[in-house]
Amino acid sequence: MSLRGFYESAWQQPNLLVALGLLLGGAAAWSASRRGATDARGAFLARWTQLFALEALLDCVLTGSSSPLGQNTPAMTVAAVVFVIVGDLRLYLLLARLSRPRWNAVALAEALAASLAPSLVIAALKRLAPWLVANGRNIFLIYELTALIPLALWGFALLPGRLRDAPAERRWLRGAVAFFAAQYALWASADVGILRGADLAWGLRVVPNVMYYSLFVAWVWRTAPRGLRG
Repeated sequence: MSLRGFYESAWQQPNLLVALGLLLGGAAAWSASRRGATDARGAFLARWTQLFALEALLDCVLTGSSSPLGQNTPAMTVAAVVFVIVGDLRLYLLLARLSRPRWNAVALAEALAASLAPSLVIAALKRLAPWLVANGRNIFLIYELTALIPLALWGFALLPGRLRDAPAERRWLRGAVAFFAAQYALWASADVGILRGADLAWGLRVVPNVMYYSLFVAWVWRTAPRGLRG
């Protein structure tokens, strides 16, 4: 089997990603359910961990090659778009809530704006410059490169300014941003290779998939400051 064949088969998604997600995300969700949060921020992190460990598994199953929604169906298209947005939203909800003293509508709007931005860019290009998004791989690449912009804004401007007096939380959340940025950079690198016809690039693409679907939630939970984990 070629690397492309493996990537596009059920062996990669859902099988590999669900198995790792159950192992890593499941362990994090179980740990979060057993910890007694000492404040609202810790309670938010515990609920976030449990919710998005489940969301990642649903994403794997519903958008994979053996999805019960079928392939190239309207339901599959809707699910793919929703899960792409929610997949980014999980990071921005974490950043918006834990870089502020309390949760409010402004924080929610801030998280939604950052997670929707790449999709809105793609929608605009489809109307204004359709030749740039003439195929799915170009769409992926442009999305991935665009997604790096709000990540840079958060990592280099918003978090350092807001968490100046909380160095441990600042390092942790900037680490989460760096995790996502590395994941998107790997996806973009793989897609450049795929557009150039390199079969090895399909294997490279598995790495950020594992990071995104199976590892991110567990990594966030395990690296959180001890005070937040209870």
